[in-house]
Amino acid sequence: MARNSEDQEQQVSRQLVKRGTEPTNSSRRTKIPQIGRTSMVMEHQVFSEQQQTLVSEGDSTIVLFNYAKNEPQPVSEELRAAIETLEGRSPGDN
Repeated sequence: MARNSEDQEQQVSRQLVKRGTEPTNSSRRTKIPQIGRTSMVMEHQVFSEQQQTLVSEGDSTIVLFNYAKNEPQPVSEELRAAIETLEGRSPGDN
C-alpha cells in the first residue's frame, strides 16, 4: 500500500480490564482529549453489553506524518476544529 502525505503513524497501549467468559456484543468509545502540534492522543474503551462492564481500555498517540518530506505534519486548523466540534469542545479548549 502506498503511503501519502496524510498517512498517520500510531503508538498504541492497551489494558485488559476484565476477561470475558463467553462471546459478547460490545460497544466502543473513543475520544481525543489532547491535540498537539503534530499529534493527538486518543483514549479507547470497550464495554461488554452482556456483562454491563468495561472490559478493555487503552490509548494511542497518532502522529500526522508527511512521507514525501519524511517529517511530522502539523495538525491543520480545519482538522483541529472538526475534532473539537465532535468532542463538544470550543476551539482552543484543548
